[in-house]
Amino acid sequence: MNKNLYLVPYWFLNFTIGFGWFTLSPLVPALISQYEVSLPSIIELISLYGYTMVAFALVSGYLAAKYSVSASLLMSGVLSVAGLFIRALSTDYSVLLVGQVIAAIAYPLALGPVGTLAQSINQKKSHMIIGVSVGILFLGMSSGSFLGPYVFSALGTVKNVFLLDTVLALISLAMLPLAVKKYPREYAGRSLKGSFSPGMLKNWYVGLIISSFSVMFGVIASSELINKGISSSNALHYGGLFGGLAFLGSALGAILLPWLFEDMKKVREGMILTSVTAFVSLAVLAYYLSFTSLIEILSVSYFLLLSVQSGRFLR
Repeated sequence: MNKNLYLVPYWFLNFTIGFGWFTLSPLVPALISQYEVSLPSIIELISLYGYTMVAFALVSGYLAAKYSVSASLLMSGVLSVAGLFIRALSTDYSVLLVGQVIAAIAYPLALGPVGTLAQSINQKKSHMIIGVSVGILFLGMSSGSFLGPYVFSALGTVKNVFLLDTVLALISLAMLPLAVKKYPREYAGRSLKGSFSPGMLKNWYVGLIISSFSVMFGVIASSELINKGISSSNALHYGGLFGGLAFLGSALGAILLPWLFEDMKKVREGMILTSVTAFVSLAVLAYYLSFTSLIEILSVSYFLLLSVQSGRFLR
């Protein structure tokens, strides 16, 4: 049997984490109204996923190296379901925050061992597997951002949107045991001595910057458009469109670029190209979101954020 098929439950886990994370993004005005909090409080909710990656990435790496990849992934699935369920039942911001923290910890636990898992499945194509795995996470984020306003309109309440996120996470948890027992265990029990290198600090810093910029631009779109006189309903849908485009671009970039530059043996050149594109797209986006409401230019700029996300997977 093709070993890549064993990655499907893992990929679906990543998708549900991304979907549950960014269904929040286009619903910022509705969340502010329902929970009677300020915009920074909602931004904090969405930012938690990025912060937990910074705080818990080493924990996930430790679990994968000391015990097994399966332990980290199963824990990720359980925490995602538990956190999203608490979030769905929340009636005030403090409970919502607790649920979001628990759900957010699933993110680093799922993504932390992706390199180990990729090398175990196919060492020669590890960059490609990492890119696809992370690209599917971004695809989930894109889907959540794109579909969030429509799901909200169809289901009628924020609570029902949160319950849908929980059901998807529960399905992914049910699928995981079918695959994780098949994952190679060569890395289980590996010594951690000498595994730290100064380069990890650079990657940690890059991850922090990427998460901060992505969340900031992903969640303020609807509010900024409302401030510029666009109706709340239109701003909500445009916010979903922009966030969806950004993370659709991220998904395509993460899936295609590592494979492309790895195949061309031009990984270093790929890092430079994606970094330059990231700088240009962020500069254009910051200017136009601050001073204008040109939907076409904003859409292209959000889409080009793919380089911010995908460039780091060439490292």
